Amino acid sequence: MARFVVEDEQLVAGLDNAPSLESDRTGSLDDARAILELEPRHAKAARLAGTAAWFLDRNGEARDHLAAALALDPEDADALATLADLATSEKKWKEAIALRERSVAALPDPSQREKLAKARKRR
Repeated sequence: MARFVVEDEQLVAGLDNAPSLESDRTGSLDDARAILELEPRHAKAARLAGTAAWFLDRNGEARDHLAAALALDPEDADALATLADLATSEKKWKEAIALRERSVAALPDPSQREKLAKARKRR
């Protein structure tokens, strides 16, 4: 059976912009889900679905999508950072710190280092 591969990276790239309105976020989640239906191993679409779900306070779904993204790409700094933000919002400090450390190691972004320092203070 032939497998369909999502080749329209412009569509996927369009999902990268974090929407500001709830209806836009829902649309982004729906778009990412549609890509995942066609190509379940699309790490970026899984990460974007997780991010959109988190913005919509669908934490369980967000965790599932972000875990799928990390299973496909364990060094996805954005997925790690979003999952760290989610853990922080749930006051799961040890998990947040571990995820933030992995995110910083994957992509040493100054803003991630600042968030890591804040999370360590909350322990």
